[in-house]
Amino acid sequence: MSVQVLSAGCVLSLLDERDVYLKNYALQKLDLLVEDNWAEIADYLEKIKPLCEDSSFSERRLAALLVSKIYYHLGNYKDSLKYVLLSGETFNVNEDSQYTGTMISKAIQQYVILRCEPPQDLEFTVNSRLEQIVDLIFEKSLNNGQFRHVIGIALESRRTDIFERAIVSSRNQHELLKYSLFVCMNFIQSRNFRNTVLEILVKLFMSLEHPDYVNICHCLIHLDDTLQTASMIGRLLIADEKSLLLAFQLCLDIYESASQHFISALSVSLQKEPQENATFKENLDRALSILSGKVTINIHREFLFRNNKTDLLILYNYKQSCGISAVCHNAIVLAHAYMQAGTTDHKFLQENLEWLGRAQNWAKFSATATLGVIHRGQIRNSRNILSSYLPRGNTSSIYTEGGSLFAYGLIHANHGDDVRGDLLEYLKESSVVEVLHGASLGVGAAMIATSDKEVYAELYRILQTDSAIAGEAAAIGMGLVLLGTAEAECVDQMLQYARVTQHEKIIRGIALGIAFLMYGREEEADPLISELCKDKDSVIRMSGMHTIAMSYVGTGNKKAILRLLHYAVSDVSDDVRRTAVSSLGFLLFRTPEQCPSLVSLLAESYNPHVRYGAAMALGVSCAGTGLREAVTLLEPMTSDAVEFVRQGALIALGIVLIRQSEARVKKAGVIRKLFEKVINDKHEGPLAKMGGILGQGIIDAGGRNVTISLESRTGHTSMKTAVGLLLFQQFWYWFPLANFLSLAFTSTALIGLNKELKMPALEFKSNCKPAWFAYPSAIQKPHEAPRSRFSSAILSFTERFLKKRERRDLDKEAPPSDVEEHKMHVDSKELETEKEALSEMEEPKESKGEKATEKEAPAELTYELLSNPAAVAPEQLKYVVLPPDSRYRPIRELGGIVLLEDTTPDAPAEFVEFSAPQFEKQEDEKDEPEPPQPFEYDEDEETTTNET
Repeated sequence: MSVQVLSAGCVLSLLDERDVYLKNYALQKLDLLVEDNWAEIADYLEKIKPLCEDSSFSERRLAALLVSKIYYHLGNYKDSLKYVLLSGETFNVNEDSQYTGTMISKAIQQYVILRCEPPQDLEFTVNSRLEQIVDLIFEKSLNNGQFRHVIGIALESRRTDIFERAIVSSRNQHELLKYSLFVCMNFIQSRNFRNTVLEILVKLFMSLEHPDYVNICHCLIHLDDTLQTASMIGRLLIADEKSLLLAFQLCLDIYESASQHFISALSVSLQKEPQENATFKENLDRALSILSGKVTINIHREFLFRNNKTDLLILYNYKQSCGISAVCHNAIVLAHAYMQAGTTDHKFLQENLEWLGRAQNWAKFSATATLGVIHRGQIRNSRNILSSYLPRGNTSSIYTEGGSLFAYGLIHANHGDDVRGDLLEYLKESSVVEVLHGASLGVGAAMIATSDKEVYAELYRILQTDSAIAGEAAAIGMGLVLLGTAEAECVDQMLQYARVTQHEKIIRGIALGIAFLMYGREEEADPLISELCKDKDSVIRMSGMHTIAMSYVGTGNKKAILRLLHYAVSDVSDDVRRTAVSSLGFLLFRTPEQCPSLVSLLAESYNPHVRYGAAMALGVSCAGTGLREAVTLLEPMTSDAVEFVRQGALIALGIVLIRQSEARVKKAGVIRKLFEKVINDKHEGPLAKMGGILGQGIIDAGGRNVTISLESRTGHTSMKTAVGLLLFQQFWYWFPLANFLSLAFTSTALIGLNKELKMPALEFKSNCKPAWFAYPSAIQKPHEAPRSRFSSAILSFTERFLKKRERRDLDKEAPPSDVEEHKMHVDSKELETEKEALSEMEEPKESKGEKATEKEAPAELTYELLSNPAAVAPEQLKYVVLPPDSRYRPIRELGGIVLLEDTTPDAPAEFVEFSAPQFEKQEDEKDEPEPPQPFEYDEDEETTTNET
């Protein structure tokens, strides 16, 4: 029978004995009693600690364990872990207790810190016992099959050997590899270590029995490894038919996710691959055609044209409501460009040339540039579309010429090979600042991330002319061309020039250009960021904020977020504070649900610039999500006392709710009505009205068939979207830059192609209610209330009755009964006859003696069939499948443009015929719409406008 010891006093007294055996005995007993008697034992801590340090004492490790447990109960985990490491093998990692679990957690945390941030030499900073404990934990977890647990700790502590071993030891390597890729891209903060892990993943993906080429391709894009990518695609091009489809699919994904520089280098490498036969040559030509973008551009243009649901009546109503306001005029032109982005439909401009002609000077420049937004993707016919506007054309306005060059670049956005020579020629030959401004922005948009040194050199020459207008655009273009290259020499050149020029516009352009150069460089940009943030010039400090946003875009890096928050509340410049807050959105877009809680207090700041920045941060991070928390924060800001804060909130709501239906997001309909209310309110200021107009244009962008998302379908950060959103926000200073938002528009098309890159006529099945992702209803034209079909018809006997009643009234006789407006309850046979006649006309025809019964409402459909090409919102993809009886099977999961395997290739197939206008001058195409006529406005002839 065991006796419970209620006090450790008698055992503690043995510590004063000289006999080593008694001390050992005391320590063994105290170790059993410490759980319940730690407070009493803690008083003897100073007597136990010397035993740990006595190398001649046989139970010094037990003494260390006892001290560790006492510190644990005292809440001093740091010292507790210190003595755990001194306890050696006495500490049992397999023991199931709260103390052991806590110490293991603290050991892992300490190990991760020492592995990731070693002061000097890792060998001497990581305690051997600490590493031994962590290794024991790894072994235990691997034996128990806790592979994801091991992968998480291994990646945090940068133990690539354990990481690789965990995957190889698993029975389901493929699923574990996909999980590891997700963890790698979303949680590893160091760019260099992330690349190391991606190299391991490529090797492991390739070692599978059936290699996952799709995920291998994603890894290689991040690694910027064009040689290995070309080798992989080359092998697939000469394999079986399914491999050929996969090769084409990889090319489509690469065009969607990679930079122009990567695609160009890959195309060159593919052409160097040994050509086995004529079939390989044919397949290679198709692959190169996909990489050139021709396939994707043509298909998306066809989709946007075919599914265009733009409601132009909205623009007509706003045009009438806004009167002669120049700000609202410019906003409506921009909103129209957003609504028709990529659809090639400029009917509104053609029908309102006189109204459009009110645009003056730079407003005319911006209006002409919108043609590039509307016709984006018409790369084969861009010169034909803009022929009337380009320099040396029929126009005499330098603003129109400059705007046309900007439009030229936007049409070829991220696809500049065909337009590079023309724009370079305009840059070299022209001396007009307006033309140079448009050409610089155009070449920047077209040559994004090409690293073209000749274009950069020409733009740098224009910058050195020290023209404020041309220099600002040149600096932006320089950054776009060298996007993400982090060229130290170029950064030094730009920064040095920013410190000597007297033009704030040039400094602002350089601030953006430097940020673009450091795109995606993460910790590599830290020294430059520190230098920029300490500068005395507030515009250069703004560059520091932009550089944080671009270099850490999508990483959620905690240090970067803390740095932005610091400047958001402490900088003396309102511009810097606003920029710091808005930059938070770029870091948090992968976890949009975190942004509302982070900026909720900033949204209530006393400083209106901070509130505006909070609205922009919510718009960027939650773009296209319809996130309820974001809308809840933004909606009250539309009633802010400061007008430009209301503007920012309205624009942000448009970005958040783009491509969202009322059935899924109840506030979507409310916000649309809010836009209308603000724009039609005569007492509202022009800036707020501009916000409402732009918000309306964004929410209906691309014919209501595009969305905005910084994360591509393949999981990569969308370079074009990041650039487009950052430049769009600069409309605060320069309205024409708002056209860059078109770079952020992403088609919501689901398109199936066969191996010949044709579009089969097939249907997808969406297993959800059609209303969930339905287009908003078109607004009705205002018109007079229709006259009643029956009120004007007065029968003869009714007329006789009314006359008889009038005579009775004249004789001051009481009427036989009360007469109501539509019911006459009188004992008159004639009136009863009339009542029956009216009831027969007004009421539904039914058999006599039966009461009308309400028709039963039809049951709501739970699915719908979508024709190829189909408009499918990102949230809808998880519900969409190919019907079981379809002859086609997707080569990968549905989404974007997907290659389809034909299970009955010998059977005849139908294909979708293209109907989008090509703007090519052909004799047999008589009904093709012409580009809008160039508009000119004579300042001496004022046009009158009806104010509403």
